[in-house]
Amino acid sequence: MAPPAPMGQTSDIESANTTEKAAMTTAIDGPTNGRARDESSSPDQAHQLDAAWVWEEDPANPVNWSSRKKLLQVLAASTAAFTASVGTSLISPGRVQIQEEFNVTSVQAILPLSLYVFALGLGPVLSGPLSETLGRLPVYLGSMPIGAFFALGAGLTHNFHALCFLRFMAGFAFSPSLAIGAGTINDVYEPSQRAMPSTLFILMPFLGPGFG
Repeated sequence: MAPPAPMGQTSDIESANTTEKAAMTTAIDGPTNGRARDESSSPDQAHQLDAAWVWEEDPANPVNWSSRKKLLQVLAASTAAFTASVGTSLISPGRVQIQEEFNVTSVQAILPLSLYVFALGLGPVLSGPLSETLGRLPVYLGSMPIGAFFALGAGLTHNFHALCFLRFMAGFAFSPSLAIGAGTINDVYEPSQRAMPSTLFILMPFLGPGFG
């Protein structure tokens, strides 16, 4: 019969046994709890995957539209961008007439042009986030007619201050077409198909001032 272990050695053995049991419990329970978490989250993940797959196959998804309908979107966005850019230089030939009619200097006569260009750069700060929140179509339908009314008013006014204000507001209203056109193309075309539509759209802001 073996002699009994000393008191200190007995405490060490009991402590080691306790630590070993705790480690075994953690090793057994850990994977079980992990599997439970995976099982609880798997329905949500499956639902998200199903929703993504349904949207990819949905005919309402712009990527799934016909080639003709996609082309119409590109032409509409490009025409709107051309309309906005043509207004920059459209007033330039009338600089001398503005000087004579409103009795202003040559520097002041350029102000309607400068304010229009400034507004073109200022408007996208607001219209860009709006197009992501409300959608592209409401921004197009809301901005282009308003810009047309301001441009009409600028052509009919006989007050220089009103001319400057109306030109600024026209540029501000037309500016979304320059900001969200690229987003429109991204919405309807796959990345591998965006080269030609993007080229057509980017060409418009350069053609507009030339025609104006």
